Amino acid sequence: MTTLINDKIKSAAVTQKFPSLRTTAFASIDKQGFPTTKNEEWKYTSLDKIISASYRDVFAAQHNHISKENISALPFINNGDVVIVLENGHFRNDLSDVKILPAGISISSLNENENNEIVKAHFNKYVAIDKHPMAALNTALMQDGVFIHIDKNAVIEKNIYLLHFSSSNGEAVSNYTRLLLVAESGSKANISYLTLSHSETTQSLNNIVTEIVVDENADVTFDFIQNDNLLSNQITNSYVYQKRDSKFCINTITFGNKLTRNNLALNLDAENCEAHMYGLIAGNGEQLMDNHTEVYHAKPH
Repeated sequence: MTTLINDKIKSAAVTQKFPSLRTTAFASIDKQGFPTTKNEEWKYTSLDKIISASYRDVFAAQHNHISKENISALPFINNGDVVIVLENGHFRNDLSDVKILPAGISISSLNENENNEIVKAHFNKYVAIDKHPMAALNTALMQDGVFIHIDKNAVIEKNIYLLHFSSSNGEAVSNYTRLLLVAESGSKANISYLTLSHSETTQSLNNIVTEIVVDENADVTFDFIQNDNLLSNQITNSYVYQKRDSKFCINTITFGNKLTRNNLALNLDAENCEAHMYGLIAGNGEQLMDNHTEVYHAKPH
């Protein structure tokens, strides 16, 4: 068991994919430190217990507890839906429907696309690691993630579900996963991202960073549903970049987690961008749910 960052973890991280990004992210963390309640944007949300807790080594966490039975047990999954599975931050190719994707969309492990030209053009370009230290932590320690690319003028009518499961054998796990979604001009799709716990005894910290690029005249709806158990904590940073005449809608629904902190930043970087942000929070007891939203009108409407 270990804390979030130590010298051993730093040494292991820079041997993983995207090493230069990790090095920059570690430098950013060293400069900023972790947020405390003395920071204006965090004055109601303390991360002290999360940061000081012990976790299984981030690059040694197992990711083989989830089976097809766990997927089929979900009542909203129907025949014909596309299901992509992550476990403890890792892409589960064996459980993902990557071979039956509809025309116009590609979905694969982010680690496998380190040298992809589209990934090079967009990955980590919109993440404010100098402003959001927990996004910097994700960048430094990311285990894997998902790269979704939607072709120009492609209209994806099938339901696309991205399921992230946390699992453990008695030890708390810290998971750092990424999503890069690039919707080319004229495309349209609806993506649902759900976070779930393998069992009611799974203890986890999920640190998730999402980047969504909505090109000219593209239309993306993104459903983000957080339904982990009450032994889990989740911190998310989502960055959306929109071009001219694009449409984006996000529906964030939070049920689970002991602590949830969602940071959402939208950059409307051209004329006639349309953005809709909806949310539903259904908490009880001692759950803490904290949402921060930033909308940048970079260009006149």
